[in-house]
Amino acid sequence: RVRVTSESMSPWIHAGDAVRVQPCLPEEARPGDVLVVHHENTWVTHRLVRRAPQGWVLKGDASPRADAPLAAQSIVGRVTGLWREGALQDWHRPPWREVQRRAARWASWHARLCLPLESGLLPPPFASVSLRLLNGFFRLGHVCLHRLFAAQAGKVPLPEDEKKP
Repeated sequence: RVRVTSESMSPWIHAGDAVRVQPCLPEEARPGDVLVVHHENTWVTHRLVRRAPQGWVLKGDASPRADAPLAAQSIVGRVTGLWREGALQDWHRPPWREVQRRAARWASWHARLCLPLESGLLPPPFASVSLRLLNGFFRLGHVCLHRLFAAQAGKVPLPEDEKKP
């Protein structure tokens, strides 16, 4: 178990949650997987965005930018679940398996659109505004996905359910 100390992966993982980590070889990690890495004496839990020639690129779902590329040796393992308020969310079981599949797809689209903007492909003023808009859009998407699946798991009521007697 690794205790998370920041909100960089919210709404999926919050500060105070403990994640279950399954050791994995770097070549077993796939884009979209949430990984735990040990980098510069710090434990980081972020989603793998892509493998690049410079290293492995990770990004927190709530972070506006991707992390600097990391060496494959930094990877400790893949997150397979988390404990929140004493309950285990097993990411290999429904509905959490589907939640993570969709979150990974959403993060992949985010990376495809935002990483080129971060690399200086566009002039700074346009890139900056575009990044803020795209990051806001994808953040909203993660929140909506989380609410939908948490409601299906019986953890959070959907707005229309809140109005029923």
